[in-house]
Amino acid sequence: MRTLSTFVAASALTIGLATASQAQTPVNPLLPTTGTREIGLSGTLNFEPSTDLALSVKYGRFQNQKLEFGGYGTILDPERGDSTYSVGAFADYHFPGASPLLPFIGLSAGYANTRNDGTFAYGVQGGVKYFVNSNVAATGQLVYRDYTQSGVGNEFRLELGLAVYLR
Repeated sequence: MRTLSTFVAASALTIGLATASQAQTPVNPLLPTTGTREIGLSGTLNFEPSTDLALSVKYGRFQNQKLEFGGYGTILDPERGDSTYSVGAFADYHFPGASPLLPFIGLSAGYANTRNDGTFAYGVQGGVKYFVNSNVAATGQLVYRDYTQSGVGNEFRLELGLAVYLR
């Protein structure tokens, strides 16, 4: 829990400093604007508590060039009989600039079915989106999830995928 508190405090400081420093930075026209919708599909490699593979989907809407709200769904290794899934909501804060590279940090909360037993999950994520054109981006993010159920290990994973943007 201490690691999560430190990460959230560092993220808040980063947002404040980045917002102040980007006041005069021109924004790349490829990047999303207010009302842009994002549909993403990614493959996931979990590092903790195991090295399972997963598939994640997300849908989000940009409230402005920096703030996006949406939902996600993940299914873990459906070939196993005890597959795990999660659904929830996220909020991501982006740092737009002149480059087609769009870094972001965010928070999430939702429900997870961990080995046929449900629990509340919350977490943080951070990553980048690289815009190939105004409608497609390659995505990568690191995700940390904390589960409230005792006996369920926290999760740390890497997600790589593609996103389509509807303007």
